[in-house]
Amino acid sequence: MGSKPRHQLQLPSFRALGIANPFPASIPTPPDEPISLNWTPTDTDSSHITTPPSMISLPVLAQSSGTPETPLPGRLILTASNDTPTQGVVGSCGPPALTSAQSHGSGSSNSSTATETASNSNMPWLDGAISAIVPHVSSASNTTSVVTVLYHPQPCPLSRAVLGAPSALTGIINALQTRFEQFSSDRYIDVTHAVPAKFSFSQLPNSPVTTPNRPAAEASMGDYFSIPSTVVFAKGAIAASHESRKNLVAQNAASTTFPQTVVAPSSIAISVLERFIPPATVSEYTDLFKIDQPSALVDRMVELKPDHGDLVFIYPTQTGAIAFREAYLGPILDPQLRTLNGVHGISTNVLADIARLEPIRAMHNFYQLRLKVAQLLASMNRKGGGNLHRFTIGEASTQHVHIGRDAWAEWFTEQELPRIREIMNQYYGRAHRLPRTEGAGDYTAAGLVREIVDGIKGRAYEAGEAPREGIEVGVFVIKRIR
Repeated sequence: MGSKPRHQLQLPSFRALGIANPFPASIPTPPDEPISLNWTPTDTDSSHITTPPSMISLPVLAQSSGTPETPLPGRLILTASNDTPTQGVVGSCGPPALTSAQSHGSGSSNSSTATETASNSNMPWLDGAISAIVPHVSSASNTTSVVTVLYHPQPCPLSRAVLGAPSALTGIINALQTRFEQFSSDRYIDVTHAVPAKFSFSQLPNSPVTTPNRPAAEASMGDYFSIPSTVVFAKGAIAASHESRKNLVAQNAASTTFPQTVVAPSSIAISVLERFIPPATVSEYTDLFKIDQPSALVDRMVELKPDHGDLVFIYPTQTGAIAFREAYLGPILDPQLRTLNGVHGISTNVLADIARLEPIRAMHNFYQLRLKVAQLLASMNRKGGGNLHRFTIGEASTQHVHIGRDAWAEWFTEQELPRIREIMNQYYGRAHRLPRTEGAGDYTAAGLVREIVDGIKGRAYEAGEAPREGIEVGVFVIKRIR
């Protein structure tokens, strides 16, 4: 009796399924430009800004792979002219601006104090921002004992157990406490965490990571908040998602106004708005730079104190978003989707929809991102009319930030779960039931969604596939000054 013939079982390649990544490995960028620019954003017309000639005409996403992006020659310091007539913005969503009790120092990033402060950070990608904000804040604290901080991580705060998560808040508080140690009186840092509506406040961070280089004797006195020289208080405030705010506009367009702050306008000394993975939708990205649409960036700007309030804005460039899709997410998600096709017979069109991160096409390289920020500031300054406060860019640079495996997986699944669930439910509704493969079980849409999410969170990188490079982000310090 002859033996049964054996068949070679091998899943088709991702490219053969028609859902290979559509983006090139790299995109061309404009030529290098001068490191120091002197300008004030006064108009959305970009003709007055010194930029590479090819920047405006550069397509959103080049179709040819081109050459690898040339690193910037150094940090770009953008300062405002002193003779500009432009003014600040008046928040329309709350009471009139509060008068700040702080008197600010020079805040020069070239000072020895700034250099010393930055060198205390264990996050090199944040050193420039710390140098731009911490010296003048600590100097201003001679007249006020409380520094108000707002922290808005997108898409959501991470649970306390997640490792490898970059956080500008940790570096900034470390730097503030280091600077405050030279003062004899007590200093207080009041941190407001902007959190989504569905968030357990038990997960609110109770302290940053242990401060590096802090003397062992001081560390033995207790955790971060028990150090006598500086006390940190933390609380939470609900920041509605972009999608829910867009729905509100659709339902009550006539009565909905923006901005919509989560704390009192003109009350925050240091604000942080940070994101390290691509946004959920195209409109979430494009609305970010509009004053008449739901914009977390505009909201955070209006909340700044008018006398030298600082906003640290961290956002991935298009190059960084592509790197996330290719180097971080792809090696984990792509095999998972191939399994759904080979084992469960899920349509390749459906899998392509799951794999596609549409917002990447709408994003910009650093030069274009910086221009979008400048245009937004110009709009804010014009809206301010005769107000004596204006917004300027004090620091702008590209940095590369490595994201830990658990951190990006939690961010991605929290953000993309509704989209993946909707895709699978639509597919299930059209087919009435999912195809059944012998031995694979009769799966529901919810079961397959759970399988995808569990794979993103728990699947390990194959040997040599773990990402080595960081995500390229733009790091901006936006200042509100008199």
